[in-house]
Amino acid sequence: MLSVFEKRGARGEFKETGLGYSTAAGTVWIDAFNPTDDELEAISKKTHIPVVELSEYVDPNERPHVRETELYSRIVFSYPIKEKSIRVAPVFIFLYGRQGILTLHKKELPAKEKIISYMHNHPSVMDSSVSFLHYFIDALISDFFDFFEHLEENVDSIERQIIKNEAKTTSFSTQEIFNIKKIFILFHKALLANRDVVTGVEKGYLAKMTKNETERFRDIYYDIVQLIDVGDTNREILTGVLETYLTILSNNMNNIIKRLSGYAALILVPTLISGIYGMNFRYLPETQWRLGYPFALGLMVLSIIMLYIFFKRREWI
Repeated sequence: MLSVFEKRGARGEFKETGLGYSTAAGTVWIDAFNPTDDELEAISKKTHIPVVELSEYVDPNERPHVRETELYSRIVFSYPIKEKSIRVAPVFIFLYGRQGILTLHKKELPAKEKIISYMHNHPSVMDSSVSFLHYFIDALISDFFDFFEHLEENVDSIERQIIKNEAKTTSFSTQEIFNIKKIFILFHKALLANRDVVTGVEKGYLAKMTKNETERFRDIYYDIVQLIDVGDTNREILTGVLETYLTILSNNMNNIIKRLSGYAALILVPTLISGIYGMNFRYLPETQWRLGYPFALGLMVLSIIMLYIFFKRREWI
Protein backbone atom coordinates (compact mmCIF):
# COMPACT_ATOMS: atom_id res chain seq x y z
CA MET A 1 0.00 0.00 0.00
CA LEU A 2 1.41 3.35 -1.10
CA SER A 3 0.91 6.70 0.58
CA VAL A 4 2.47 9.91 -0.71
CA PHE A 5 2.55 13.11 1.33
CA GLU A 6 3.91 16.57 0.63
CA LYS A 7 3.46 20.19 1.60
CA ARG A 8 1.39 21.96 -1.03
CA GLY A 9 -0.76 25.03 -1.54
CA ALA A 10 -0.29 28.69 -0.76
CA ARG A 11 -0.42 28.06 2.98
CA GLY A 12 1.91 25.12 2.75
CA GLU A 13 -0.54 22.50 4.01
CA PHE A 14 0.43 18.88 4.54
CA LYS A 15 -1.56 16.80 2.07
CA GLU A 16 -1.71 13.28 0.72
CA THR A 17 -1.13 13.15 -3.03
CA GLY A 18 0.13 10.38 -5.31
CA LEU A 19 3.18 9.18 -7.18
CA GLY A 20 2.35 11.59 -9.98
CA TYR A 21 2.98 14.60 -7.76
CA SER A 22 4.63 17.76 -8.99
CA THR A 23 6.13 19.96 -6.32
CA ALA A 24 8.59 22.80 -6.51
CA ALA A 25 9.77 22.88 -2.92
CA GLY A 26 9.57 20.93 0.32
CA THR A 27 9.93 17.30 1.23
CA VAL A 28 7.96 14.51 -0.45
CA TRP A 29 7.35 11.46 1.72
CA ILE A 30 6.52 8.16 0.05
CA ASP A 31 5.45 5.49 2.53
CA ALA A 32 5.19 1.93 1.18
CA PHE A 33 3.63 -0.68 3.45
CA ASN A 34 4.15 -4.19 2.05
CA PRO A 35 4.01 -2.94 -1.56
CA THR A 36 3.33 -5.17 -4.54
CA ASP A 37 5.88 -5.81 -7.28
CA ASP A 38 4.11 -3.30 -9.55
CA GLU A 39 4.24 -0.68 -6.81
CA LEU A 40 7.95 -1.31 -6.31
CA GLU A 41 8.48 -0.85 -10.04
CA ALA A 42 6.59 2.46 -9.93
CA ILE A 43 8.60 3.62 -6.91
CA SER A 44 11.85 2.65 -8.64
CA LYS A 45 10.95 4.70 -11.73
CA LYS A 46 10.06 7.70 -9.59
CA THR A 47 13.04 7.59 -7.23
CA HIS A 48 15.64 6.00 -9.53
CA ILE A 49 16.45 3.47 -6.82
CA PRO A 50 17.03 -0.06 -8.23
CA VAL A 51 14.20 -2.49 -7.56
CA VAL A 52 16.67 -5.03 -6.20
CA GLU A 53 17.59 -2.52 -3.47
CA LEU A 54 13.94 -1.86 -2.66
CA SER A 55 13.13 -5.57 -2.50
CA GLU A 56 15.44 -6.07 0.49
CA TYR A 57 12.81 -4.56 2.77
CA VAL A 58 11.10 -7.97 3.06
CA ASP A 59 13.97 -9.39 5.15
CA PRO A 60 12.71 -9.31 8.77
CA ASN A 61 16.22 -9.98 10.07
CA GLU A 62 17.86 -6.98 8.39
CA ARG A 63 19.98 -5.23 10.98
CA PRO A 64 19.94 -1.43 11.32
CA HIS A 65 22.69 0.26 9.35
CA VAL A 66 23.60 3.33 7.30
CA ARG A 67 24.60 3.16 3.65
CA GLU A 68 25.58 5.96 1.25
CA THR A 69 25.57 5.72 -2.58
CA GLU A 70 25.76 8.25 -5.39
CA LEU A 71 22.01 8.11 -5.99
CA TYR A 72 20.62 7.81 -2.49
CA SER A 73 21.26 7.35 1.21
CA ARG A 74 19.78 4.33 2.99
CA ILE A 75 19.03 3.93 6.67
CA VAL A 76 17.61 0.75 8.18
CA PHE A 77 16.05 1.32 11.60
CA SER A 78 14.24 -1.04 13.98
CA TYR A 79 10.88 -0.25 15.54
CA PRO A 80 8.69 -2.22 17.98
CA ILE A 81 5.46 -3.94 16.97
CA LYS A 82 2.91 -6.11 18.72
CA GLU A 83 1.26 -8.95 16.86
CA LYS A 84 0.88 -12.28 18.64
CA SER A 85 3.89 -11.21 20.66
CA ILE A 86 6.06 -8.13 21.04
CA ARG A 87 8.93 -8.01 18.58
CA VAL A 88 10.90 -5.60 16.37
CA ALA A 89 10.79 -5.03 12.62
CA PRO A 90 13.02 -3.04 10.25
CA VAL A 91 11.97 0.03 8.29
CA PHE A 92 14.03 1.03 5.24
CA ILE A 93 14.46 4.80 4.85
CA PHE A 94 15.79 6.16 1.56
CA LEU A 95 16.85 9.77 1.05
CA TYR A 96 16.85 10.43 -2.68
CA GLY A 97 16.96 13.40 -5.01
CA ARG A 98 16.85 16.86 -3.52
CA GLN A 99 14.08 16.49 -0.94
CA GLY A 100 12.65 13.02 -1.39
CA ILE A 101 12.26 10.48 1.41
CA LEU A 102 10.96 6.93 1.01
CA THR A 103 10.03 4.54 3.81
CA LEU A 104 9.56 0.82 3.14
CA HIS A 105 8.31 -1.67 5.71
CA LYS A 106 6.85 -5.18 5.71
CA LYS A 107 4.95 -4.72 8.98
CA GLU A 108 2.52 -1.95 9.79
CA LEU A 109 4.11 1.19 11.20
CA PRO A 110 2.38 2.07 14.52
CA ALA A 111 3.86 5.59 14.54
CA LYS A 112 2.49 6.50 11.08
CA GLU A 113 -0.79 8.03 12.27
CA LYS A 114 1.04 10.07 14.88
CA ILE A 115 3.51 11.32 12.26
CA ILE A 116 0.71 12.31 9.87
CA SER A 117 -1.16 14.11 12.65
CA TYR A 118 1.98 15.98 13.69
CA MET A 119 2.73 17.02 10.10
CA HIS A 120 -0.77 18.41 9.70
CA ASN A 121 -0.16 20.63 12.72
CA HIS A 122 3.49 21.38 11.95
CA PRO A 123 3.88 21.36 8.15
CA SER A 124 7.11 23.38 8.41
CA VAL A 125 8.89 20.12 9.33
CA MET A 126 8.44 19.13 5.68
CA ASP A 127 10.60 22.06 4.56
CA SER A 128 13.66 19.84 4.90
CA SER A 129 14.07 16.11 4.42
CA VAL A 130 16.52 16.09 7.34
CA SER A 131 13.91 17.71 9.62
CA PHE A 132 11.35 15.14 8.58
CA LEU A 133 13.86 12.28 9.00
CA HIS A 134 14.69 13.53 12.50
CA TYR A 135 11.03 13.56 13.54
CA PHE A 136 10.34 10.22 11.84
CA ILE A 137 13.12 8.45 13.76
CA ASP A 138 12.14 10.25 16.94
CA ALA A 139 8.59 8.92 16.55
CA LEU A 140 9.93 5.36 16.22
CA ILE A 141 11.93 5.83 19.42
CA SER A 142 8.80 7.15 21.16
CA ASP A 143 7.14 3.81 20.39
CA PHE A 144 9.95 2.10 22.28
CA PHE A 145 9.23 4.35 25.27
CA ASP A 146 5.55 3.37 25.14
CA PHE A 147 6.40 -0.33 25.09
CA PHE A 148 8.91 0.09 27.91
CA GLU A 149 6.32 1.89 30.03
CA HIS A 150 3.91 -1.01 29.57
CA LEU A 151 6.62 -3.57 30.37
CA GLU A 152 7.68 -1.64 33.48
CA GLU A 153 4.09 -1.81 34.72
CA ASN A 154 4.20 -5.59 34.29
CA VAL A 155 7.50 -5.76 36.17
CA ASP A 156 6.06 -3.70 39.04
CA SER A 157 2.96 -5.90 39.10
CA ILE A 158 5.05 -9.08 39.34
CA GLU A 159 7.19 -7.54 42.08
CA ARG A 160 4.13 -6.50 44.12
CA GLN A 161 2.50 -9.89 43.63
CA ILE A 162 5.51 -11.78 44.96
CA ILE A 163 6.03 -9.46 47.93
CA LYS A 164 2.33 -9.30 48.84
CA ASN A 165 1.56 -13.01 48.47
CA GLU A 166 4.70 -14.61 49.87
CA ALA A 167 2.79 -17.49 51.36
CA LYS A 168 0.88 -18.20 48.16
CA THR A 169 3.64 -17.58 45.66
CA THR A 170 3.97 -21.28 44.81
CA SER A 171 1.12 -20.80 42.32
CA PHE A 172 3.03 -18.06 40.46
CA SER A 173 4.29 -18.90 36.97
CA THR A 174 7.90 -18.04 36.14
CA GLN A 175 7.05 -18.10 32.43
CA GLU A 176 5.88 -14.49 32.56
CA ILE A 177 9.20 -13.35 33.99
CA PHE A 178 11.16 -15.17 31.29
CA ASN A 179 8.89 -13.77 28.55
CA ILE A 180 9.42 -10.18 29.71
CA LYS A 181 13.18 -10.72 30.04
CA LYS A 182 13.22 -12.09 26.49
CA ILE A 183 11.49 -8.94 25.22
CA PHE A 184 13.98 -6.71 27.05
CA ILE A 185 16.87 -8.66 25.52
CA LEU A 186 15.30 -8.35 22.06
CA PHE A 187 14.85 -4.59 22.52
CA HIS A 188 18.38 -4.29 23.88
CA LYS A 189 19.87 -5.76 20.70
CA ALA A 190 17.67 -3.57 18.48
CA LEU A 191 18.47 -0.40 20.43
CA LEU A 192 22.21 -1.06 20.32
CA ALA A 193 22.00 -1.35 16.53
CA ASN A 194 19.80 1.77 16.33
CA ARG A 195 22.32 3.65 18.44
CA ASP A 196 25.05 2.71 15.96
CA VAL A 197 22.87 4.07 13.15
CA VAL A 198 22.41 7.42 14.90
CA THR A 199 26.11 7.50 15.70
CA GLY A 200 26.85 6.91 12.02
CA VAL A 201 24.57 9.79 11.04
CA GLU A 202 26.29 12.06 13.57
CA LYS A 203 29.71 11.09 12.24
CA GLY A 204 28.71 12.26 8.77
CA TYR A 205 28.26 8.90 7.04
CA LEU A 206 25.47 10.52 5.01
CA ALA A 207 27.18 12.98 2.68
CA LYS A 208 23.93 14.80 1.91
CA MET A 209 23.76 16.14 5.48
CA THR A 210 25.74 19.07 6.80
CA LYS A 211 27.42 19.06 10.21
CA ASN A 212 24.72 21.28 11.70
CA GLU A 213 22.05 18.86 10.45
CA THR A 214 23.75 15.76 11.84
CA GLU A 215 24.15 17.40 15.26
CA ARG A 216 20.36 17.53 15.53
CA PHE A 217 20.33 13.77 16.03
CA ARG A 218 22.19 14.02 19.35
CA ASP A 219 18.90 14.13 21.31
CA ILE A 220 17.81 10.86 19.67
CA TYR A 221 21.13 9.31 20.67
CA TYR A 222 20.51 10.28 24.30
CA ASP A 223 16.98 8.85 24.14
CA ILE A 224 18.32 5.52 22.88
CA VAL A 225 20.98 5.44 25.60
CA GLN A 226 18.28 6.10 28.18
CA LEU A 227 16.15 3.26 26.79
CA ILE A 228 19.12 0.89 26.93
CA ASP A 229 19.73 1.84 30.58
CA VAL A 230 16.05 1.41 31.44
CA GLY A 231 15.99 -2.00 29.77
CA ASP A 232 19.13 -3.13 31.60
CA THR A 233 17.72 -1.91 34.92
CA ASN A 234 14.46 -3.79 34.44
CA ARG A 235 16.30 -6.95 33.45
CA GLU A 236 18.29 -6.73 36.67
CA ILE A 237 15.07 -6.16 38.62
CA LEU A 238 13.50 -9.23 36.99
CA THR A 239 16.59 -11.28 37.80
CA GLY A 240 16.33 -10.16 41.42
CA VAL A 241 12.60 -10.86 41.47
CA LEU A 242 13.18 -14.35 40.08
CA GLU A 243 15.87 -15.06 42.67
CA THR A 244 13.56 -13.78 45.42
CA TYR A 245 10.74 -15.92 44.10
CA LEU A 246 12.91 -19.06 44.04
CA THR A 247 14.16 -18.26 47.54
CA ILE A 248 10.58 -17.93 48.79
CA LEU A 249 9.71 -21.24 47.14
CA SER A 250 12.66 -22.88 48.86
CA ASN A 251 11.69 -21.38 52.22
CA ASN A 252 8.09 -22.47 51.80
CA MET A 253 9.23 -25.98 50.96
CA ASN A 254 11.44 -26.01 54.06
CA ASN A 255 8.51 -24.84 56.18
CA ILE A 256 6.30 -27.58 54.75
CA ILE A 257 8.93 -30.24 55.42
CA LYS A 258 9.44 -28.86 58.94
CA ARG A 259 5.72 -29.02 59.66
CA LEU A 260 5.39 -32.51 58.26
CA SER A 261 8.37 -33.60 60.34
CA GLY A 262 6.74 -32.08 63.42
CA TYR A 263 3.46 -33.86 62.84
CA ALA A 264 5.33 -37.10 62.17
CA ALA A 265 7.14 -36.67 65.50
CA LEU A 266 3.79 -36.40 67.31
CA ILE A 267 3.06 -40.05 66.58
CA LEU A 268 6.64 -41.17 67.09
CA VAL A 269 6.46 -41.55 70.91
CA PRO A 270 2.96 -43.18 70.90
CA THR A 271 4.28 -45.62 68.29
CA LEU A 272 7.25 -46.37 70.55
CA ILE A 273 4.97 -47.00 73.54
CA SER A 274 2.63 -49.25 71.56
CA GLY A 275 5.67 -51.08 70.20
CA ILE A 276 7.03 -51.74 73.67
CA TYR A 277 3.74 -53.08 74.99
CA GLY A 278 3.23 -55.06 71.83
CA MET A 279 6.33 -57.16 72.37
CA ASN A 280 5.67 -60.84 72.91
CA PHE A 281 7.59 -61.32 76.14
CA ARG A 282 6.10 -63.54 78.81
CA TYR A 283 6.76 -61.20 81.73
CA LEU A 284 5.60 -57.63 81.15
CA PRO A 285 4.59 -56.07 84.49
CA GLU A 286 1.77 -53.92 83.09
CA THR A 287 0.13 -56.80 81.19
CA GLN A 288 -1.29 -58.18 84.39
CA TRP A 289 -2.26 -54.74 85.71
CA ARG A 290 -5.93 -53.96 85.58
CA LEU A 291 -5.28 -50.29 84.61
CA GLY A 292 -2.45 -51.13 82.22
CA TYR A 293 -4.46 -50.49 79.06
CA PRO A 294 -5.82 -47.02 80.03
CA PHE A 295 -2.37 -46.20 81.43
CA ALA A 296 -0.73 -46.91 78.05
CA LEU A 297 -3.37 -44.91 76.19
CA GLY A 298 -3.04 -42.00 78.60
CA LEU A 299 0.73 -42.06 78.26
CA MET A 300 0.36 -41.86 74.46
CA VAL A 301 -2.07 -38.94 74.67
CA LEU A 302 0.15 -37.12 77.19
CA SER A 303 3.21 -37.52 74.96
CA ILE A 304 1.30 -36.13 72.00
CA ILE A 305 0.13 -33.10 74.01
CA MET A 306 3.58 -32.36 75.41
CA LEU A 307 5.24 -32.66 71.99
CA TYR A 308 2.56 -30.47 70.39
CA ILE A 309 3.07 -27.73 73.00
CA PHE A 310 6.83 -27.93 72.54
CA PHE A 311 6.67 -27.72 68.74
CA LYS A 312 4.05 -24.97 68.83
CA ARG A 313 6.16 -22.74 71.07
CA ARG A 314 9.07 -23.13 68.65
CA GLU A 315 6.73 -22.52 65.70
CA TRP A 316 7.66 -25.82 64.12
CA ILE A 317 3.99 -26.60 63.45
